[in-house]
Amino acid sequence: MIILYCGKIRREKAFEEFSANSLITRFVLDYFGDILKKRYAISLILISFMIISVMFIQVKSEKNNPVVEEITIEYIPSPQILIEKDDDFNNFAFPGNGDPDNPYMIQNLNITAPGSYGISISDVTKYFEIRDCYIFADDPIILDTVLSLETYVVNNTLKSDIFSGNGLHINQTDDILIQDNNFYNCAYGIYIENAINLTISENYFYENWYSIQGFHFVNSLIELNTFEKNYAFEIVNSGLLDIFNNTFLNHHLGLRFSTVDNTDLVDNVFIDTIEYAIYFHSGTDNKVYHNYFIRNAIHYLSQVYDDSHTIGNVWHYGGVGNFWSDLYEKTIYPIDGTDYTYDLYPFYNSDSDELNDYEEEKIYFTNAYDSDTDNDNIPDDYEVRNGLNPLVNDASGDEDLDELTNIQEYWFGTSPTDSDSDNDLMKDGYEVEHSLNPLVDDRDLDLDADGLTNFEEFNLGTFPNKIDSDSDGMEDKWEVDNSLNPLVNDAWDDPDEDYLNNFMEFIYNCDPSNNDTDGDSHIDGWEIAQGTNPNDSSDFPDESMTTVESSFALIGSIVSLIFIVGLCLRRRKR
Repeated sequence: MIILYCGKIRREKAFEEFSANSLITRFVLDYFGDILKKRYAISLILISFMIISVMFIQVKSEKNNPVVEEITIEYIPSPQILIEKDDDFNNFAFPGNGDPDNPYMIQNLNITAPGSYGISISDVTKYFEIRDCYIFADDPIILDTVLSLETYVVNNTLKSDIFSGNGLHINQTDDILIQDNNFYNCAYGIYIENAINLTISENYFYENWYSIQGFHFVNSLIELNTFEKNYAFEIVNSGLLDIFNNTFLNHHLGLRFSTVDNTDLVDNVFIDTIEYAIYFHSGTDNKVYHNYFIRNAIHYLSQVYDDSHTIGNVWHYGGVGNFWSDLYEKTIYPIDGTDYTYDLYPFYNSDSDELNDYEEEKIYFTNAYDSDTDNDNIPDDYEVRNGLNPLVNDASGDEDLDELTNIQEYWFGTSPTDSDSDNDLMKDGYEVEHSLNPLVDDRDLDLDADGLTNFEEFNLGTFPNKIDSDSDGMEDKWEVDNSLNPLVNDAWDDPDEDYLNNFMEFIYNCDPSNNDTDGDSHIDGWEIAQGTNPNDSSDFPDESMTTVESSFALIGSIVSLIFIVGLCLRRRKR
């Protein structure tokens, strides 16, 4: 019986929904089973309605929750594969016939053979591809004297038992595409002897002794691979190689070249190599430029070494050198070794922002020669530091909803992703609008000296820099204390009907919600008209005053009142 090893296919949720809805349907049928036997027409209608409803729920659930499957590999357990001539392909039920347009497909296999090989193919002319396999063996794949003009080794996981063999051993074999594979714990991730026209692309090498070791290896491309925590990478007696855009992390010896000629190393990243990131021993006409060297060989004077015994290697090309994390103030970068060569055009930060060129080109993909890649008038470093997108013009955006656009946040030095940059519980936009400091906790201050703190003004919606937010002649604090609205001009209202409007109540410091502030049984307006104090219960109008006297007194008081109001308004205008 063939057992399928399935990957992470997410079908559980859909199965649970299907099961739940099926249980509902079964419950309805079981529950109403007795009624069905009695053939009641109403019961049939009700049951039909409920079944239709359940079906609707199922359909709606399927529409709202579509099944999402991860396409993963289903490995089929397989014994070792040994092919030593073309006819041996017939011993296996591989799809294909070995022609260029219909190669044999060695695919989806799980081969476990510790102490031995996984797949060994030699002395053949047939076309074949090795794809999507998991192989755990001392030598997972061996290709020896494969004479077909095109071979694919793609998307495989090749593991060895603690540096015991070669993940992919290539000998006397040309024209191979090696792509999207994972190499773990091998003595040599890829071991190459006598090969031409290889493409090694987008692979991952992790904790191998040598990630790649090649001898007599020419006219090939190594690009877009990631090498992490391997001991070394070594090429010997080889040339015409293009090593582009790879990432080397935490190696011990880095890249070692011995008698290697006409090789270009461009746009690679080397980080935290213990020894030299690149070491040339003999060889000529190699070009090393536009690479990024970060914290390599920290115990040496230089991060790389050139002992090629010629003056043929160059560490810059076309006026472009390399990025050196230890460049500091140097204008040229000296290369360790006996050749006494230099990178004459090193670079570190080519524009005026605070992102170095490595960060710009390899992490954030911004323009290292333009401090504002997206032309939104916000520098790249500010956008990166504050969680904005330096590749999109987002100047008018307001990610934190604080009523400041991103470019305004940049102008004022506030955070575009935090609505309260100084954590004083007041939004940045409010603080900027009302002349507060959005970078200082000033919630307990009283900028306009109206008796309300800045934070109280924020909660009320009043202006912390204006004592009378609604410009109705009454101070905010007085309106708040007397239950008036400090945001609405209510100066002419008279809620307590004492013939004094709110503004006059403010002038005489009366209570606008109580028509007899001092409780002396005389309304405030009458006391003002009679010349008595509406805030002093012992000072009230003379009850013996005649009607005529009262009228004259009232008229005089009104005239005086108008005069006082005029003076007050003139002062406020000034």
